[in-house]
Amino acid sequence: MLARRVLCAVAAAAVAATAIVIHPPGGLATAEPNRSLQGYVLFAIERLGGKSLTVHAGDVGVDAGGLFLSEGLHAPTSRVAGDLVDARSAACAELFANVAFGSPACGPAQPYVGPLVADVPAACGFPVRFPACDDAETITVPAHGSLTLPSGTHGHVIVKGKGPRSAGTLTFAGGDHILCSLLTSHGARIRFAGPSRVQVVGDVVVARRSSFGPAETANGPALAPSAIRLLVNGGLVKVSKRATVRAGLCAPAADLRVDTEAILEGAFVARTIRLGRNVHATLGDTSPPVTTTSTTSTSSTSRTSTSSTSTSSSTTTVSTTTSITTSSATSTTTTSSSSTTTSVTSTTTSSTSTIPTSSSTTSTSSSSTSITSTSSSSTSTTTASSTTSTTISPLCGNNVLNPGETCDDGNQSNNDLCPADCVVDSCTPVPATQRTYAVSFAPPTGVAVAGFQVLLDYPEGRITIPGSGVGATSAVTPSVPPGTFVNVNDLDHLLRVTIAAAAAIPPSKVFDVRFQDCAGAPVPAPGDLGCTVVNASDPFTNPVSGVTCSVALP
Repeated sequence: MLARRVLCAVAAAAVAATAIVIHPPGGLATAEPNRSLQGYVLFAIERLGGKSLTVHAGDVGVDAGGLFLSEGLHAPTSRVAGDLVDARSAACAELFANVAFGSPACGPAQPYVGPLVADVPAACGFPVRFPACDDAETITVPAHGSLTLPSGTHGHVIVKGKGPRSAGTLTFAGGDHILCSLLTSHGARIRFAGPSRVQVVGDVVVARRSSFGPAETANGPALAPSAIRLLVNGGLVKVSKRATVRAGLCAPAADLRVDTEAILEGAFVARTIRLGRNVHATLGDTSPPVTTTSTTSTSSTSRTSTSSTSTSSSTTTVSTTTSITTSSATSTTTTSSSSTTTSVTSTTTSSTSTIPTSSSTTSTSSSSTSITSTSSSSTSTTTASSTTSTTISPLCGNNVLNPGETCDDGNQSNNDLCPADCVVDSCTPVPATQRTYAVSFAPPTGVAVAGFQVLLDYPEGRITIPGSGVGATSAVTPSVPPGTFVNVNDLDHLLRVTIAAAAAIPPSKVFDVRFQDCAGAPVPAPGDLGCTVVNASDPFTNPVSGVTCSVALP
């Protein structure tokens, strides 16, 4: 999503008092932005926007996209970095941007070559293979109730409340925790008794006036925010109005939405970040992410359960307190005066029994990625079509260079320097050749689109773009309205083109791109190039889905 307020300055440039700084690709910078996640309090992979933010400590950055806050950014000790930055209502220590709208208190902008961080998920400790949770289990902490959750694999966790005075309290014992989702109600409290890593397969919602962070002691918080690692594989992390979160968040596929007057302390990394009014952020302890170590653990619980040979669902409600005593090498959990009721839906014979349990669970998961490239040609003389099937090695994405791979950056994303199949095909360019393809985009009927990013996946073993990174800019000829911002970045297997304007962009051709042939390789048809549109938004910065692009001969 690209900011309307940032882009409107392009149209108003002739009368605006604030300087617009547009740096040519590869322009010289007198300093460098922070290229390590250590030091960022807020870091978005694609975009950061919203209303207003006060930063008390830490840097703010966007890896490859825009940064815009319509009502102001107050970060007088922070470095601020992004491809496009609206700093007209900002105060900062240093500003790094290739297109910027500066202010006397933040700027002048210094250009840089992105991305800021080459592999964001790896840098924030995201697992290569995300573990599985117990999807059949639901744990509910009622209002006025409390529960201490031991380490291990669990299901969906809900902490209820009707305000701070009647909220439930969930305390995580130290160690590794795997959850399906984590949801709180108004005023609920989530506490951490020891260093923890919480891996959530789905979404996380911290409700209004809820708190998430270290347990309190007579001397203050028991832990630094960096000792609490929240890793989220879902699409949403929401921090509601006047909620407080003190932790380290790594959610590279999620939208982080922070509502009005929320407080963040720690380090927060997400795909996108959207802020409400008067959000406050402070970088907490900046030590490396905590690594949890396995210790001998014995737990004994007396549980009344209903079991059956076929279970379709289970719901667990805990209304009393579980206490934990921990030593350096062993931990003992004693549950007293607790009742657990499991409701099971089943069509087979069931029995009821009271049993003592002692268990240790390790859960692993594997994932399979299917990549589909769809393209269409606007020419009326298509005589042939081709389908390419890509087989991805099962070891691709493990951050180890295995036989048959030319790269492995720890993921199977195609939108970075290493393709989704971990193979960059070799090419010997034929300098005298030039092959041009036209790229067009089409929004849904009746929908205005003012900004988007085109990902053009080309067969790098058959054609190549002269230059690399922003050095490939000369190979792209835009066909967009005057004043439209266009940024080009060639990843040597995929061309990323960002397009942003102050008003709606007409659906039509947006650019031509020139390639050179690879020696001895067949010439690709337009259908051999895959085209995808991501991060589309309307002139009011609202996200737009359903935008497509196509490749044709000019």
